Amino acid sequence: MEIDRSAALVASGADRPVAELLALPRLTRALLATAVLFRPSQDVAELLAGLAGPASQPALAELRRLLAAVRPASELDTVLQILMNRGQAEDAEGIVDALLAFEPAARVGELLEASPWPYGPVFWPEAAGLIARATMGSGTTAVLIGNLLDAGHGRAAELLLDELATTEASASDAVRLLVRLAAERVGPEVRDRLTEGFCERRPSEDVAHFLHLLGRRTRQLGEDLARAVAVAAETRRADLDTIRSVLTAEGNEKVLRRIAVATGELPPDAPPTPRWFRPKR
Repeated sequence: MEIDRSAALVASGADRPVAELLALPRLTRALLATAVLFRPSQDVAELLAGLAGPASQPALAELRRLLAAVRPASELDTVLQILMNRGQAEDAEGIVDALLAFEPAARVGELLEASPWPYGPVFWPEAAGLIARATMGSGTTAVLIGNLLDAGHGRAAELLLDELATTEASASDAVRLLVRLAAERVGPEVRDRLTEGFCERRPSEDVAHFLHLLGRRTRQLGEDLARAVAVAAETRRADLDTIRSVLTAEGNEKVLRRIAVATGELPPDAPPTPRWFRPKR
């Protein structure tokens, strides 16, 4: 059954202008909760801004948690965008922190899937960007991605990986995340989303450092390195001189050879001769 928002606001007295609400001598928890759940997104941002004082912190924390839990995902994404545009990053981050701390992965997936799809380094979908930063800071990105996949939110996992590949993860961050994803038994078909996005969209120097770091972890990330080399050789032809220059400075002959093989400049390495076939001395 759909709730009549206007009726709920009128019945509780939460329909009055935000400034009047904030000026009430007795602003009850029920009144605040009704306002943040049913008022337009812009009003929610103004209400949170008006509760910025030290005395209001308990109520503010409760409202952030309520928004994270109950506000429809598409509306919550709009709230986050408005908060960031108004310079209320602390409120936006507080909502995302509550979401990650108290809500199931399915709820996080719903919010990510309500967020616009990222398409380049200038565009920052607020929900995906905030979640990426929060989980990278706490070292929980790989666990969240595994939980999203388990909850049937593969598209949300892809969006989060796209955001990390596009703007949020450095070369070393990306490699560490690949190691953690492998440890969480996230398959290469999912990890490739990060590898491919990084190699296709990041500056050539970053791609070179990414390849170099992958080349130092071939035992753990051999499949990831092979995919990264293939993507770089195919999509970054114009940048290969720069990539090779960085790899040469790092002394990474193995990755340089892999690139040369991928571009057809060198023949593939012959497979090793089976031990039983080798002639006796």
